Amino acid sequence: DTNTASGAITRVAVGGLIDNCIVDAKFTRALTWGCVSEQIVEGSIIKNCNIKAECMAGDRVSGGITAYNIRSIIENCFIEIKLNHYGFYAYFGSIAYNSVASTIKNCTAIIS
Repeated sequence: DTNTASGAITRVAVGGLIDNCIVDAKFTRALTWGCVSEQIVEGSIIKNCNIKAECMAGDRVSGGITAYNIRSIIENCFIEIKLNHYGFYAYFGSIAYNSVASTIKNCTAIIS
């Protein structure tokens, strides 16, 4: 259970590899977050991850794996999220909220 603006594994992944991870998390504040990492950037690879989470979404960006996916790869991940919402808008992406010059493939997201 976390009320910080971050990810369950790391806050920022830069040029790294996260493989075969299991995340079971509860994010209790609607800040910028990603279930694996808040930001995945500059050639990072996230693959073969199984994620189950209960999360808040609101006026900050958030995503099932990451809020920001920039020049990186996300593949073969399964995400199951119970999403709670507050405020007028929910800035949420089932895999990533922002994805720039990146690859996302073979991922499944179930949002309830």
